[in-house]
Amino acid sequence: MGKTNSGEFVSIEEYIDGDFIKYINNNGDVCEKGTVCDKAEAFVHFTHEKSEGKLIVLDIQGSGYTLYDPEIVSLDLLSDDVVAFHDSSQRFTNKPYG
Repeated sequence: MGKTNSGEFVSIEEYIDGDFIKYINNNGDVCEKGTVCDKAEAFVHFTHEKSEGKLIVLDIQGSGYTLYDPEIVSLDLLSDDVVAFHDSSQRFTNKPYG
């Protein structure tokens, strides 16, 4: 985050060489096929399992193995008693908590 001479706030990201690819979107849908995508999908599953279902990392995107801007979905930060969870069909669904 920075500020220009005119007072505007700006956000600048590092240049990513190569094609920018979304491997897994915000809903947990797999967008691409291949080794990097398989590893991204395994990482998403690992975060859910390791946290005992309390969080999951989604929105895996980048170029090759350089990944940027993931989304962390946390059970503790959700409101109105709705949680997102990973079910056996490998999709994310909403279900009342409790």
